[in-house]
Amino acid sequence: MAFAQRRLRSVTLWLVSSLYVTWALVFIWRSSIVASDKHRYFCLFDDAMISMRYAWNLAHGKGCCWNPGEYVQGFTTPLMVGLMALPSLLLSKSAACLAVQLFAIPTVFGSAHYARRLCEFISDSFWLPTITFVAVLAYYPLSYWSLMGMETGVVCLCMSAAAYHAVRQDTFRSLIAMCLGFLARPDFLVVAALLLTFLFFVDQRRAMVSAAAFAAFVLLVFAGQFIYYNDPLPNTYTLKLHGFPLLVRLRRGAGFIAPFLAETVALLSLAVAGVASLATCRRRLLLLVCCAVIAYQIYVGGDPWPYWRMLTPMMPILFALAVVGAHAVVGRKVLVTAVAVLLSTLLGDAQFLPEMTFGKPPYKTDENRDNLNQAILLNRLLRPGSSIGVQFAGVLPYYTEFRAIDFLGKTDRTIARLPLDAAALADWSDRQTSLPGHSKYNLNYSIGELKPDFIQTYRYGHSDTSSWIEQFYEWREIDGIEIIVRKGSIP
Repeated sequence: MAFAQRRLRSVTLWLVSSLYVTWALVFIWRSSIVASDKHRYFCLFDDAMISMRYAWNLAHGKGCCWNPGEYVQGFTTPLMVGLMALPSLLLSKSAACLAVQLFAIPTVFGSAHYARRLCEFISDSFWLPTITFVAVLAYYPLSYWSLMGMETGVVCLCMSAAAYHAVRQDTFRSLIAMCLGFLARPDFLVVAALLLTFLFFVDQRRAMVSAAAFAAFVLLVFAGQFIYYNDPLPNTYTLKLHGFPLLVRLRRGAGFIAPFLAETVALLSLAVAGVASLATCRRRLLLLVCCAVIAYQIYVGGDPWPYWRMLTPMMPILFALAVVGAHAVVGRKVLVTAVAVLLSTLLGDAQFLPEMTFGKPPYKTDENRDNLNQAILLNRLLRPGSSIGVQFAGVLPYYTEFRAIDFLGKTDRTIARLPLDAAALADWSDRQTSLPGHSKYNLNYSIGELKPDFIQTYRYGHSDTSSWIEQFYEWREIDGIEIIVRKGSIP
């Protein structure tokens, strides 16, 4: 009987994995774009394309910078930039993006694997780990952000691995996962601090050595960033947090996270039940990690996109606890447990079902298409050495070789150090411009002083240059594509 169950479980895992890979490949294909030149291009999420431009320049000897010669760290994920540089060295720009998307598939599987192992470690049921594995693969935001090239999948893998090895008291492997997680996103420090605290109460000597090693690694990364970029912290930190009042961030963050809590209320309740059913220190730690990630999202003031980018890395841990909790709530009936967990997962996926079932293109694909078509047109029209001013700083600059000016300041220290746009912060109806990372801009500086040859827009939020823009710029429609260019910059 045990052999038959193991064989059935293996077949189930193989079948689910095969279905997921097939789905992921279709997703990647549907996220690609047939552009105006009739060629197919692969594109990542726009912010991931910013990292790709850094990686492309790094791989081709121009330095790890957005514009060659301008050393501003406009990314928060050194690990992803390093990984992106490998295919950038060997492949075309489009193929390099495809390689990053394909690389995301094993990171999702890795997260599901560690969630399965976590569930196996904290439970005593044969089938619960398999239910956890399936639930993680079924959670759309993890697949979306990973397959669209963001660091979410790598952070998720590192968080799941670090938590798993911590609860097993494997200090060294947990330390390695924590270091990689910090390289993937510096706010991994929050989770690392919790895990190191737990390990301290388990084995003080090893935990202190690990904490010292982790601290040394963090300082080494900051020192390297200071030497290379003349700033220990990414420019995005200054852009998003500098000058942003804590109470305003908390208010924005609480408003942002409310829909997420509503979508995951069933999973969160089951996770709490999983801890209550057997309140071991390991289960408490895992729940505390999830709470810390939620609290941090509130602390930073939310996110521009309601696809739970920064919350997703905790989900494999939450699924492991939820499966255990569901099993306890339903009287240890495996089939009922599976139904309860998958229905709870479906509730979390409800708003994404049209994309999951390919009823509509992946989120932001249409914007990628518009930016790509503009890039192809500008490559044909603008002279070498021209500059472009962009609101979307990813796809368009990546698929051109022009100097780029970022209106929202991810790669511009001047914008990042501006005071907040008070009018935007007061406008609750405008979710974009009132959130950290989108509330600092000055088009009079970005356009009026820096004078790009092409501008993607002449107004953003409460910054509007329409009173003088026509003196220097003209609207052109070429091949059905509207562009705004500096007078005399194109034939």
